[in-house]
Amino acid sequence: MLIYHGTSQENAMKIMCSQLMCRKDVKVFPTSLSSNGNAIYLTPFYGPHYAFLRSSMQDNARGAILEIDTDFLDETKFIFDEITLEQNGRNDDGEEDLSIEERMKFYISLIETGKIDHIPWTTSLALMGSCAYRGSISNQAVVRVAVVDLDLLKPLMFRGVPPIIDTFNHRIMSHRYDALTKWIFGDLVIGPSSRMWEKIPFPPANNRNGITIYEQKAFA
Repeated sequence: MLIYHGTSQENAMKIMCSQLMCRKDVKVFPTSLSSNGNAIYLTPFYGPHYAFLRSSMQDNARGAILEIDTDFLDETKFIFDEITLEQNGRNDDGEEDLSIEERMKFYISLIETGKIDHIPWTTSLALMGSCAYRGSISNQAVVRVAVVDLDLLKPLMFRGVPPIIDTFNHRIMSHRYDALTKWIFGDLVIGPSSRMWEKIPFPPANNRNGITIYEQKAFA
Protein backbone atom coordinates (compact mmCIF):
# COMPACT_ATOMS: atom_id res chain seq x y z
CA MET A 1 0.00 0.00 0.00
CA LEU A 2 1.13 3.55 -0.71
CA ILE A 3 0.74 6.02 2.12
CA TYR A 4 1.73 9.67 2.45
CA HIS A 5 3.39 12.12 4.80
CA GLY A 6 3.01 15.87 4.28
CA THR A 7 5.78 18.27 5.28
CA SER A 8 7.78 21.22 3.94
CA GLN A 9 10.28 21.05 1.09
CA GLU A 10 13.04 21.87 3.55
CA ASN A 11 12.13 18.94 5.79
CA ALA A 12 11.64 16.57 2.85
CA MET A 13 15.13 17.18 1.47
CA LYS A 14 16.63 16.40 4.89
CA ILE A 15 14.52 13.25 5.20
CA MET A 16 15.60 11.97 1.78
CA CYS A 17 19.24 12.28 2.81
CA SER A 18 18.63 10.30 5.99
CA GLN A 19 15.32 9.12 7.43
CA LEU A 20 11.89 10.23 8.58
CA MET A 21 11.95 10.55 12.36
CA CYS A 22 9.36 11.02 15.13
CA ARG A 23 8.03 14.52 15.63
CA LYS A 24 8.98 14.70 19.34
CA ASP A 25 7.85 18.11 20.57
CA VAL A 26 5.86 19.13 17.49
CA LYS A 27 2.31 20.30 18.14
CA VAL A 28 -0.83 19.03 16.43
CA PHE A 29 -1.16 21.76 13.86
CA PRO A 30 -2.90 24.11 13.63
CA THR A 31 -3.54 23.75 17.39
CA SER A 32 -1.23 23.96 20.40
CA LEU A 33 -1.94 20.37 21.46
CA SER A 34 1.03 18.04 21.79
CA SER A 35 1.25 15.07 19.45
CA ASN A 36 2.59 11.59 20.14
CA GLY A 37 6.34 12.13 20.36
CA ASN A 38 7.03 8.48 19.57
CA ALA A 39 5.15 8.41 16.27
CA ILE A 40 5.20 9.52 12.64
CA TYR A 41 1.81 10.40 11.20
CA LEU A 42 0.77 8.88 7.87
CA THR A 43 -2.29 9.04 5.64
CA PRO A 44 -3.49 7.66 2.30
CA PHE A 45 -5.45 10.88 1.67
CA TYR A 46 -4.30 14.02 3.46
CA GLY A 47 -0.67 14.47 2.44
CA PRO A 48 -1.43 17.75 0.60
CA HIS A 49 -3.26 19.12 3.65
CA TYR A 50 -0.34 18.52 6.00
CA ALA A 51 2.19 19.70 3.42
CA PHE A 52 0.32 22.98 3.23
CA LEU A 53 0.08 23.38 7.02
CA ARG A 54 3.69 22.44 7.74
CA SER A 55 5.06 24.72 5.00
CA SER A 56 2.90 27.60 6.15
CA MET A 57 4.12 27.18 9.72
CA GLN A 58 7.75 27.22 8.59
CA ASP A 59 7.18 30.07 6.13
CA ASN A 60 8.33 27.85 3.27
CA ALA A 61 7.18 28.66 -0.26
CA ARG A 62 6.92 24.98 -1.19
CA GLY A 63 5.32 21.98 0.49
CA ALA A 64 6.32 18.35 0.02
CA ILE A 65 4.45 15.06 0.05
CA LEU A 66 6.38 11.85 0.65
CA GLU A 67 4.93 8.74 -0.97
CA ILE A 68 5.85 5.73 1.18
CA ASP A 69 5.54 2.04 0.32
CA THR A 70 4.29 0.18 3.40
CA ASP A 71 5.94 -3.03 2.13
CA PHE A 72 9.19 -1.53 3.44
CA LEU A 73 7.74 -0.93 6.90
CA ASP A 74 7.20 -3.17 9.91
CA GLU A 75 3.43 -3.69 10.18
CA THR A 76 3.68 -4.30 13.94
CA LYS A 77 4.76 -0.66 14.38
CA PHE A 78 1.60 0.86 12.92
CA ILE A 79 -0.64 2.40 15.57
CA PHE A 80 -3.75 4.53 15.89
CA ASP A 81 -3.75 8.27 15.36
CA GLU A 82 -4.88 9.57 18.77
CA ILE A 83 -7.05 12.24 17.15
CA THR A 84 -9.09 9.49 15.54
CA LEU A 85 -9.70 7.88 18.93
CA GLU A 86 -10.51 11.19 20.61
CA GLN A 87 -13.07 12.20 18.01
CA ASN A 88 -14.65 8.76 17.77
CA GLY A 89 -14.90 8.48 21.56
CA ARG A 90 -16.62 11.79 22.22
CA ASN A 91 -19.84 11.57 24.26
CA ASP A 92 -19.49 7.89 25.13
CA ASP A 93 -15.97 7.16 26.41
CA GLY A 94 -16.58 8.21 30.03
CA GLU A 95 -13.96 10.98 29.78
CA GLU A 96 -16.26 13.80 28.71
CA ASP A 97 -15.24 16.04 31.63
CA LEU A 98 -11.62 16.20 30.46
CA SER A 99 -10.31 19.13 28.41
CA ILE A 100 -9.34 18.45 24.81
CA GLU A 101 -5.67 18.50 25.81
CA GLU A 102 -6.31 16.01 28.61
CA ARG A 103 -8.31 13.79 26.25
CA MET A 104 -5.47 13.73 23.73
CA LYS A 105 -2.98 12.78 26.43
CA PHE A 106 -5.41 10.12 27.67
CA TYR A 107 -5.63 8.48 24.26
CA ILE A 108 -1.89 8.73 23.63
CA SER A 109 -1.43 6.89 26.93
CA LEU A 110 -3.84 4.15 25.81
CA ILE A 111 -1.88 3.75 22.58
CA GLU A 112 1.55 3.76 24.19
CA THR A 113 0.60 1.28 26.93
CA GLY A 114 -0.83 -1.16 24.39
CA LYS A 115 -4.38 -1.02 25.73
CA ILE A 116 -5.91 -0.78 22.26
CA ASP A 117 -3.51 -3.13 20.49
CA HIS A 118 -6.40 -5.55 19.94
CA ILE A 119 -7.98 -3.07 17.48
CA PRO A 120 -6.36 -3.24 14.01
CA TRP A 121 -4.49 -0.05 13.09
CA THR A 122 -6.33 -0.07 9.77
CA THR A 123 -9.43 0.91 11.74
CA SER A 124 -7.75 4.29 12.25
CA LEU A 125 -7.56 4.66 8.48
CA ALA A 126 -11.19 3.68 8.06
CA LEU A 127 -12.45 6.13 10.68
CA MET A 128 -10.48 9.23 9.76
CA GLY A 129 -7.99 8.36 7.03
CA SER A 130 -4.89 8.61 9.20
CA CYS A 131 -2.63 6.46 11.35
CA ALA A 132 0.78 6.63 12.99
CA TYR A 133 4.00 4.65 12.87
CA ARG A 134 6.16 4.04 15.93
CA GLY A 135 9.82 4.73 15.24
CA SER A 136 11.75 6.05 12.26
CA ILE A 137 11.22 5.35 8.54
CA SER A 138 14.19 4.82 6.23
CA ASN A 139 14.40 6.97 3.12
CA GLN A 140 14.51 3.68 1.21
CA ALA A 141 10.78 3.30 1.90
CA VAL A 142 10.03 6.57 0.09
CA VAL A 143 9.00 5.93 -3.51
CA ARG A 144 8.53 9.52 -4.69
CA VAL A 145 8.49 13.06 -3.32
CA ALA A 146 6.14 15.69 -4.75
CA VAL A 147 7.25 19.28 -4.14
CA VAL A 148 4.41 21.76 -4.68
CA ASP A 149 4.34 25.56 -4.77
CA LEU A 150 2.01 26.87 -2.06
CA ASP A 151 0.62 29.36 -4.58
CA LEU A 152 -0.72 26.33 -6.47
CA LEU A 153 -1.68 24.22 -3.47
CA LYS A 154 -3.56 26.85 -1.46
CA PRO A 155 -6.42 27.50 -3.91
CA LEU A 156 -6.88 23.77 -4.43
CA MET A 157 -7.09 23.22 -0.68
CA PHE A 158 -9.53 26.02 0.04
CA ARG A 159 -11.78 25.91 -3.05
CA GLY A 160 -12.06 22.31 -4.05
CA VAL A 161 -11.14 20.37 -0.91
CA PRO A 162 -12.38 21.83 2.40
CA PRO A 163 -9.34 21.88 4.73
CA ILE A 164 -11.09 20.13 7.61
CA ILE A 165 -10.07 16.67 8.75
CA ASP A 166 -12.38 14.87 11.15
CA THR A 167 -14.33 11.64 11.22
CA PHE A 168 -17.42 13.20 9.64
CA ASN A 169 -15.65 15.06 6.84
CA HIS A 170 -13.61 11.95 6.06
CA ARG A 171 -16.76 9.97 5.28
CA ILE A 172 -18.02 12.46 2.71
CA MET A 173 -14.87 14.18 1.38
CA SER A 174 -12.01 11.67 1.42
CA HIS A 175 -12.50 10.91 -2.29
CA ARG A 176 -11.65 14.53 -3.07
CA TYR A 177 -8.43 14.41 -1.08
CA ASP A 178 -7.62 11.13 -2.79
CA ALA A 179 -8.14 12.76 -6.20
CA LEU A 180 -5.98 15.73 -5.23
CA THR A 181 -3.13 13.47 -4.10
CA LYS A 182 -3.34 11.45 -7.32
CA TRP A 183 -3.44 14.62 -9.42
CA ILE A 184 -0.33 16.03 -7.73
CA PHE A 185 1.60 12.82 -8.44
CA GLY A 186 0.26 12.61 -11.99
CA ASP A 187 -1.71 9.42 -11.26
CA LEU A 188 -5.29 10.65 -11.62
CA VAL A 189 -7.07 8.72 -14.38
CA ILE A 190 -9.65 10.88 -16.12
CA GLY A 191 -12.60 9.28 -17.89
CA PRO A 192 -16.31 9.72 -18.62
CA SER A 193 -17.21 8.64 -15.09
CA SER A 194 -14.68 10.86 -13.31
CA ARG A 195 -17.23 12.84 -11.29
CA MET A 196 -14.64 13.92 -8.73
CA TRP A 197 -12.64 15.58 -11.51
CA GLU A 198 -15.63 17.73 -12.44
CA LYS A 199 -16.11 18.91 -8.85
CA ILE A 200 -12.53 19.91 -8.05
CA PRO A 201 -10.99 22.97 -9.75
CA PHE A 202 -7.76 21.31 -10.85
CA PRO A 203 -5.69 23.04 -13.51
CA PRO A 204 -5.62 21.18 -16.87
CA ALA A 205 -3.95 17.79 -16.63
CA ASN A 206 -1.07 18.91 -18.87
CA ASN A 207 -0.31 21.95 -16.70
CA ARG A 208 2.20 20.75 -14.14
CA ASN A 209 3.68 24.17 -13.40
CA GLY A 210 4.52 24.42 -9.72
CA ILE A 211 4.94 20.66 -9.16
CA THR A 212 8.22 18.74 -9.16
CA ILE A 213 8.30 14.96 -8.70
CA TYR A 214 11.49 13.33 -7.41
CA GLU A 215 12.03 9.57 -7.67
CA GLN A 216 13.70 7.85 -4.74
CA LYS A 217 16.73 7.00 -6.88
CA ALA A 218 17.45 10.75 -7.22
CA PHE A 219 18.57 10.69 -3.59
CA ALA A 220 20.51 7.41 -3.70
